[in-house]
Amino acid sequence: MLVTLTGFVLSLGQGWVMPQLWQLGLLALGSAFLTVGYLCAVAAMRVGEIAAVSPFRYTSLLMAILLGLVIFGDWPDMWTWVGSALVVGAGIYTIWREAQLGRRR
Repeated sequence: MLVTLTGFVLSLGQGWVMPQLWQLGLLALGSAFLTVGYLCAVAAMRVGEIAAVSPFRYTSLLMAILLGLVIFGDWPDMWTWVGSALVVGAGIYTIWREAQLGRRR
């Protein structure tokens, strides 16, 4: 809801154009894919071993970079790389730390 509200507020200064039918179809298709993907990720986290499932969550980061490059021609800036490294590094550290704790028990 917050994204919708923010989009509405930011669009007030630009005016609003009714999307064409094919654009609404693409939006609906994207929403359906996003919903199915999210539900599958949640189901995997519930059923799978976290150490086996977690690395696959980082593929979304790679896909976002790749799609941004292919669709928008946008190469990530330094801060995107720094943030990505921080997220991936924290995930790797957490998995490593849990493995170490598991050996001690």
